[in-house]
Amino acid sequence: MPEPPGMAAAPHRTVRLTTWSVVRGLLAVAAAALLIGLARAAETPLWWIAVAAVLAAMLTPAVLRLQRFVPRAAAIGIVLVLATAFGALVVWRGLSEVAVQVSALRAEAVQIAEEYEGSSQYGEVATEFALSDKVRTFFDGLPLYLGGGDTIDAVEAVTSNAGGLLAVFFLVVLLLVSGERMVRAGLAQVLRGPARDQAWDALRGAYSRTSRYTGLLILRAIVVGVVVNVVAQVAGWPAGTVIALWFALWSFVPGVGLVVAAGPVLVGVALFTPVWAAVALVGVVVGQYALARSVDHWIDAHVLRLGAALTLLAAAFGTELYGLGGALIMWYLAAFVVAAGHEVAADVRPVPDVLKDMVRRPATDDAVRRPATDDASAR
Repeated sequence: MPEPPGMAAAPHRTVRLTTWSVVRGLLAVAAAALLIGLARAAETPLWWIAVAAVLAAMLTPAVLRLQRFVPRAAAIGIVLVLATAFGALVVWRGLSEVAVQVSALRAEAVQIAEEYEGSSQYGEVATEFALSDKVRTFFDGLPLYLGGGDTIDAVEAVTSNAGGLLAVFFLVVLLLVSGERMVRAGLAQVLRGPARDQAWDALRGAYSRTSRYTGLLILRAIVVGVVVNVVAQVAGWPAGTVIALWFALWSFVPGVGLVVAAGPVLVGVALFTPVWAAVALVGVVVGQYALARSVDHWIDAHVLRLGAALTLLAAAFGTELYGLGGALIMWYLAAFVVAAGHEVAADVRPVPDVLKDMVRRPATDDAVRRPATDDASAR
């Protein structure tokens, strides 16, 4: 069929598969499947390494500041002891308060069930249903951190988690001691010369920016937790430490975190003390607005702007993958990626400046040459 005028025939291309190309394709697929299988088989140790890396990255700035006054080994030991003690204290207080509240709820629920079994109206049905036994079974089936189970279950839970916690602890110590050298060695394996130096400067700048952002948000979370705990104690709310931890965690979401955290808490408080719930709602809204206009605005302008949407997405994705540890990892990774983008953008000059440098040349570099016609007329 003749081609229409003005249109050229499309070139014909022939794809030939050789034996070696097919073998390489099959080997690539097999290698990818092997890597995926190994990653799935080693999923738990890989998450341990990731959690330890994030914890070490968050503790390193404190070690660097403290080693100005004491040797590095002593600084690492002091930071680890303080961080472990603080974490253990917060977890113990929170879990103990939750256990006390669940224990009181269990006693009240069992008492109500026994009253129903002894009543003349519902006693026969409740007894046949074994209501009190089912209530006890329900509370016994709760997780250990909510007061369920028995002593044997508690011992098994502690022994099963002790290995992972110990592994994470030793990995944190290793990364605090040799983390910087590991990163430098990794860059030296893949980059050379100026490219390696530029990559190191970008990573160091991104880490510095992320560390400042993380430190400021942790400090803000501590302040929020202390204030909420004081308010809970004054108002007589149960499980004040748990409520304070809830608000402290949500304070990491800029702009809306405190308001979101207040929703379920104030709904429960309103059932018993509506006045306190209304006062607390006003206080939360005012506090969130004040933080957004002052602290959050300063952090966004001078350190890093992560945003509520990206924070929530990272936390939700990490929680789905590995619980609270996964949320911590993904949140820190998101902050580091945004910080790295800032560092890379700061090193790239705008296009107009580059063009100006290309066309701006000294007069001594280029001799001004007259056309031949001008030379002839001059003669």
